[in-house]
Amino acid sequence: MSNNLLSRVRPLLAALVLVLTWVPGRCAGGGVRPSAHLASVEAQPGGGFLVEAPGYRAAVGADGNLHSFQVGNTNLLDDRVAISLGAFLFAEAPLRLETVTQLSPTVVQAKGEKCRIQYQFLRGEIRLALFNQREKPVSYFAVLSPEIVAAANLRTGEEAAAPGRARWGDVRFTAGNGDYVELLGGTRIWGPWLGRQVWELSKVPPGARVEVRVRGGSGDPPRPTLEHLITLRARVNAPDGLISAGEPVEVKAVVENRADRELSATVSAQVSGCGSDLLQTASRALTLPPRQTTTTSFEVRAKAPDFYTAEVALMVGGRQVASAAAAAGYRVSEIRRRARLPDDFGSFWDQLLAEAGEEPPPYRLTLDAARAGGKVTTWVMEYEGLGGKPIHGWYLCPA
Repeated sequence: MSNNLLSRVRPLLAALVLVLTWVPGRCAGGGVRPSAHLASVEAQPGGGFLVEAPGYRAAVGADGNLHSFQVGNTNLLDDRVAISLGAFLFAEAPLRLETVTQLSPTVVQAKGEKCRIQYQFLRGEIRLALFNQREKPVSYFAVLSPEIVAAANLRTGEEAAAPGRARWGDVRFTAGNGDYVELLGGTRIWGPWLGRQVWELSKVPPGARVEVRVRGGSGDPPRPTLEHLITLRARVNAPDGLISAGEPVEVKAVVENRADRELSATVSAQVSGCGSDLLQTASRALTLPPRQTTTTSFEVRAKAPDFYTAEVALMVGGRQVASAAAAAGYRVSEIRRRARLPDDFGSFWDQLLAEAGEEPPPYRLTLDAARAGGKVTTWVMEYEGLGGKPIHGWYLCPA
């Protein structure tokens, strides 16, 4: 090759080498430049990690679970109610993965005895890899904040008020101010659970690796749906819920229509007893004037002493938009036990109480802030049952 040709080609080769070497966020050797890490992961003194990213803030607790996912000033997960740990693996009880380590600047691993979660923190989302080495499947739950008011199916665009129930796996959950979290890779949504919406991945099979993605953002506040605009309450005809002999069980359905238009609806009631067959199913058409409350009632004649449950549903346009339930006891002093006790019932409990001993089990009481300010003060109680299994409940005390 002549010197003249080399002099022309050499600048082109140099430019080509420069282009191939410089890739945004990467060095010539293929490594990632520190400035390209758009999520900052910091270890916390009490264990776990705090994550700051352009699109969200998050916290992985010392138990290895995702305890918060915050967009703006809205924490879209709730780890403060009952057994919730925010977003967590579940097998008979929430799993605590107490070996939490940072594998790289943006990757954290939480490892338990037979399960682990690997978190990858990116600019606008978290990618989770769930690993199950147990003999049985485990589930993964995310308990959403009570500020969540709407859910949308990311595959079909279908929307519903929250809490709701649907076989949706990829879902956007939006708070009243427009902040939202998207959960992808699940099985269904359900609720209300203590007033909250729950997103569920029903099964991580044994030996499997399953991926979940969590994304966040902000948008316009959700438009109110009929589920937001209609309230249904069910009542029985006795303040204490106890019906005397010979009296009917009257079920009242109270419907409040907060929409600015008249609605045509159908209300139905189904009444059944604990130990008897279905007593009655009835329905009727209702006209719901705008911004008014409408009441209708159903009357049922109970024959046998029992506790009866009335389940009331409201349909608008062929779609159920509200449901409610009420219960009543009829001639409760005459209710008799129907089940036959096993022959070893007494000896079983005597042995169990002897094994439990006289000392109370270790327990923990946590004030339920979500239920503060009412007539009853509520604590979430957790104690260790037989075999080390955690038992959860509520301790209620008149304020």
